[in-house]
Amino acid sequence: MVVLSPVRAALKHSVAVLTRLKHPVGATSFVKESGMSVSDARIGREARYEALIEDAFDKAEAHARAGNLERALESLSEAEDLSGGLPDAYIERRKHWINSLDPLAVVVRR
Repeated sequence: MVVLSPVRAALKHSVAVLTRLKHPVGATSFVKESGMSVSDARIGREARYEALIEDAFDKAEAHARAGNLERALESLSEAEDLSGGLPDAYIERRKHWINSLDPLAVVVRR
């Protein structure tokens, strides 16, 4: 049995979400001008989107390691928004990070 890391599980979920999205406005003209196939353009767009999601999770982890839990929670919220949800492991991390905050801390959700 293969166990996915929380980031990989979130990425797998995001790919499922992305496959339901339609081409953005102007995508057809870009594809025609660049000589790319529609499939290649979709794959490139999905890869860039996955990179954004992975970057948001990486930032959350880096901020948490540095002790900046407010920023970690902001980045985790960004990852949640981009991926359409959080794996259970990150939900637990978020609870732990929130419980570790100073009671007067304010976390801004972007």
